[in-house]
Amino acid sequence: MKCFSKGLFVLICLAMLFLVGCQTVFIGDSHIPGGVQGCEAKCGEQGLELAGMVMLGEYTDGCICAVPGYEQQAMDAAGAVTGGAVGVIMQMREQQQQQSHQQPHHHVHK
Repeated sequence: MKCFSKGLFVLICLAMLFLVGCQTVFIGDSHIPGGVQGCEAKCGEQGLELAGMVMLGEYTDGCICAVPGYEQQAMDAAGAVTGGAVGVIMQMREQQQQQSHQQPHHHVHK
């Protein structure tokens, strides 16, 4: 049993050394060649369209690609949310007005 524990300890130590020694490696250029046009081309290769770019200082930049028509879909969704919110606000105001008309008025006599 003692030998098993010692072997397990050595194995764990070796695994930790291996994991600590690992380093993330990036392959390729950290910048998109051609800037916006390069991103449009990269997105187009995947059947997507350019939605934006990300710039991380001088170190790296990248493309944000989206499904075709994303812009119209986002505008449609925003319009639906806005319309619903306006409806809720109008309903709340109407309820407030009804409540203020229903409250009994107390007159103070001097």
